[in-house]
Amino acid sequence: AAAAPAGQAAPAKPPPAGKTAPAGDEIILVESELSEKELGLKKAFDEKRVMQTFQPLISLTEIRNDNELQYISLEAIDTDGTPMDIAEIKAESKTPVFQRYIDRWLLRETVGRVINREEGKFSFIIRLSAESLADATLFNWLLKLLSGLGDRSPGRQIALEITIGDFKAVQKQSIALVNYLSKSHGFKFLLSEITEADDIKNLPGNVKFNFFKMNHEVVVNFSNIKANDDPEGGSILDLLKSKGANIIADSVEDATALTGVITLGVDFAIGFFIGEPAVQLEDTTNIESFEIV
Repeated sequence: AAAAPAGQAAPAKPPPAGKTAPAGDEIILVESELSEKELGLKKAFDEKRVMQTFQPLISLTEIRNDNELQYISLEAIDTDGTPMDIAEIKAESKTPVFQRYIDRWLLRETVGRVINREEGKFSFIIRLSAESLADATLFNWLLKLLSGLGDRSPGRQIALEITIGDFKAVQKQSIALVNYLSKSHGFKFLLSEITEADDIKNLPGNVKFNFFKMNHEVVVNFSNIKANDDPEGGSILDLLKSKGANIIADSVEDATALTGVITLGVDFAIGFFIGEPAVQLEDTTNIESFEIV
């Protein structure tokens, strides 16, 4: 690799990839290897019956300068006009390559959306599966996707979500991906589905997450668990805040849950009470601020 120009820091090294495919290689789905439901979803992709969905997060802290956060997923319409159960298809999927295909589709669509929206008022969260995290070709594919954009950095408006279970399963690859993409392309990262205090206490020191997302009940629980044996020490929730990351309360479905997480100083909330997934982006700046009375 060429040395960095004088006066400039050397670029971060890409994550170890092992055996890789040529940069830009696309995933090819072999129909004979797919289940009947997977075939139905592949056909929906081929016939452009798949759309991104957007679920808003609201800020619960003081006025921020950040873009509005939207959680991205996908919706597919069957040939008879009814929505397909994507969660069921994913759960029953027996081909890891199919999950990687879905992840790449979401990444490609989102990067394109960021580049084509000049106002840049939205930022997006996309979940990466364990299959993609373990995929040695993802790095080269993503670099190809981001190449040729000049000084435009769509990664600055994208946060990639990794569940705690997937992080522990493919920790080495996850850390390498987080460190490289955050330093070189401005991506943010989110650790989710945290339920145990030890998951926070035992996080490696060589990786930094920008967001921690957990069920609102876990947030309350963490506010009551000491981070260490010091009786004067702070809670697990305090430990999370000390890491400089934003805390997202998930599954907020009523005013009581929302009020509870506001009281604890949570930064963002998401749930059907906040807003349901929709296929169109909506301006949420007119949402009234929530106050504790």
